[in-house]
Amino acid sequence: VFVTHVEVSNDLHYAKVFYTVLGKEDQAEEIIKSVSKVSKKIQKDIAFRLREMRKVPLLSFHFDLSIQKGDKVLKILEDIEKEIEEKNE
Repeated sequence: VFVTHVEVSNDLHYAKVFYTVLGKEDQAEEIIKSVSKVSKKIQKDIAFRLREMRKVPLLSFHFDLSIQKGDKVLKILEDIEKEIEEKNE
């Protein structure tokens, strides 16, 4: 699991954590469920590590499809390039 980016509210009360899974698309649904199950523990661990902060943002986790979508676009472009090369031979 890789964190792709985090959006924090201006008042620092909330943070959206976007994550993805590389190379395991077939396990994505299972991983999403697992992240959901451990999200409170992650929140607690971060609060403990940042205990000097007055308030730690409330985290919400969101699966980020942008990398998978980007991979699909790259695959389509590669297929188009391959077709063009085959026509030019």
